[in-house]
Amino acid sequence: MANPAQPAQFPITQRDAFLIPSGPGAAQGECHFFVVLTDPAKSDMVLLVNATTYRQNTPHDASCFLDVGDHPFIRHKSYIVYSKPQKATVQKLRTMIASGTMTLRPPPVSQAVFARIEAGASSCQMKPEDNAFYLQYR
Repeated sequence: MANPAQPAQFPITQRDAFLIPSGPGAAQGECHFFVVLTDPAKSDMVLLVNATTYRQNTPHDASCFLDVGDHPFIRHKSYIVYSKPQKATVQKLRTMIASGTMTLRPPPVSQAVFARIEAGASSCQMKPEDNAFYLQYR
């Protein structure tokens, strides 16, 4: 097991999945499922997108849905929230894993699911600056 005092031991790769405190319940420990969208080998900063539970009659981005079975953590029909991506350095992610602030959720999303997430990124509601970062470092 990796020593939490040495966060560099936590490799970060494209398609990795994490549980990160976010949203209105973050202070109470509510976490959302995030996926590394950009390639950490191309920049020390990565763009992450999160999935949130789909609720009928609630506004949502229909660019990419995830279903039960798309990843072991996905337990309900969900969608990717492209309008609120997170940027973080690889070192910050490693430090957050080491401190227990966020949790790595192996395995990474499959190539097939990641292809759907990427396809959704091209037709989504991402801010222009986030889209430019994505296009440069995907």
